[in-house]
Amino acid sequence: MQMTKSNVTRLLAVAGFAAAGSTFAATPDEQSGAPAGYQGIGLRDVQVAPFDAFNGAATPGSGPFAMPDTVTNPAPTGQGLGALDRTAVVQAETTGELTKQQQGLVAQIDAAWQTGDFETGRDFMAQLDATGFDGSLTYAYTDTDIQPSGKAFDDVFAGERRIGGARIGIVSFDLDSAPNDNLFAVTGWGDTWTFNISTNGGSTWHETFTFGANSPDVDLAYINGFVYVGYSSAGEGRMRRFDPATGAVDGGYFFHTVFTPGVGDSVAEIAVESNEDNFQNRIYWTCLTANGIIEYFFDDSADGTTFGTVSTGIVDGVGPLDFHWNQDFTNGSTPFLVMSHRNAAGDAVVTANTGAWASTVVASATGVGNDVNISAYQDTIIVAYETAPAPADAIYHISYNGGTSYNIGTGIFPAPSLNYFNLDVSAALGYGTAMIAGEEVGEPDPVRFVQRPTYAPGAWPNQVGNTNQTDLQTGNDMVIEALPIGGSVTARYGVIHVTNDGGTFPVFDRVEDTAGCIGDIADDFGFLGSDGMVSFGDFLALLGLIGPCPGGIPGCTGDIADDFGFLGGDGMVSFGDFLALLGLIGPCP
Repeated sequence: MQMTKSNVTRLLAVAGFAAAGSTFAATPDEQSGAPAGYQGIGLRDVQVAPFDAFNGAATPGSGPFAMPDTVTNPAPTGQGLGALDRTAVVQAETTGELTKQQQGLVAQIDAAWQTGDFETGRDFMAQLDATGFDGSLTYAYTDTDIQPSGKAFDDVFAGERRIGGARIGIVSFDLDSAPNDNLFAVTGWGDTWTFNISTNGGSTWHETFTFGANSPDVDLAYINGFVYVGYSSAGEGRMRRFDPATGAVDGGYFFHTVFTPGVGDSVAEIAVESNEDNFQNRIYWTCLTANGIIEYFFDDSADGTTFGTVSTGIVDGVGPLDFHWNQDFTNGSTPFLVMSHRNAAGDAVVTANTGAWASTVVASATGVGNDVNISAYQDTIIVAYETAPAPADAIYHISYNGGTSYNIGTGIFPAPSLNYFNLDVSAALGYGTAMIAGEEVGEPDPVRFVQRPTYAPGAWPNQVGNTNQTDLQTGNDMVIEALPIGGSVTARYGVIHVTNDGGTFPVFDRVEDTAGCIGDIADDFGFLGSDGMVSFGDFLALLGLIGPCPGGIPGCTGDIADDFGFLGGDGMVSFGDFLALLGLIGPCP
């Protein structure tokens, strides 16, 4: 899961699972959760070359993205000490024991919030602060609806939807999804974080929980019936979990401390990940400490209370960090977990786990800017960053052999500004590779999106010049997440960024509506013959695209032979693409 600038049954009888903070020699299968005998797909025979793509972007606005999105946007406005004026159960989270006076004040705050007497509740809060209370108040909201506020957005590419109310000093957020089509987001700002759920594909969001203090970073991951949230409080790393159907906090689980740093150190950044895309039985928690140490923990996801740990060997880490599961890895030869960060020298580093962690410097400090981010799928690992000093381009390094060697790519976003920032990248779910970046051009600043529907070198043919409808706040992080299509989730990617529209708001965009798929050209353009599948109408649509790709770039919409590396690939839309289309006839995936 993305980290910020500053993401089965009961516990298995595995030798070595021990109390949180202990180190032991865990086998690869114990960490990955893979069943006995799991092998994976093996390495593919993919071109390894110095350059992967260079100045290879298609014309902005081309491809299967011009799909209307007209859903409205109810969203809450945050009020008062990090909590909404909504009925809630209030609890105190603290490392020490509460005095009787403090226990009584917390009970009175809880009673006031449950009955909607928020002013009285705030009076009791002031009294609690006066006692020297050193902890956090949490709010588990009990109402079922949120009054709409703010503004509805409508755009040909995506609908921009607010997540919660106006925030000051947003520092972190993350996005994930569950098989029941629900989406989840956490947002951290100041000393507060909130949990949010959408049950309609991101069209509206409900804030179900607020953590009231002292958490500079937050991250989440869905796994087999739970949404785990990692955060920090009182300097230590903790975990909570939520119901993916309702967004309700798990009161029985309460919170668990995963990691307590040494004297003089504290948790600075947190990332949470799971193996949901393969085995549905592991939850992972990592952090970067203020002293530059990267810690890693894992547990059976049905338990989430007794974490094992394996040393990463990293003691000179610099944020931001990014952390991801590698779906369909090959046991023993490609990693099941990957993370990226900068080291103290400023190098871009990939650290991968095939059973033990090993680090590779993919780019030297010269030219490496902020926002080093990573993703992986099978034998493909991609890491991207902005160049330094500004004006900044987007550089990516990509491996097609599990990290043994890397190609380099650049120029995939359009000129002329070459002033890109806050990158994020996705290679998940078999969709190919996708990247987002903010562009500093003067208000309104756009969020750029590019995507390549393969795991092979070549151009990035699918491009949206501007996914946002309001000014992007420069300097805030952005997140892209591959989403499993189904039910109310109709787009392959979700994006969260921060807007400046009448306040500082985190907003959700869904990018690339999927009425069609590769080969479903009639749907891509809304031509006559569109039917949500690859059929005869697409042959008619292909006729209208015959000729060179824009700018002579291979891999444009309609150049299906090049998209898949089929016989007949020639960098233009021609007869070879009719042959390729024959192999795709049928319903879209």
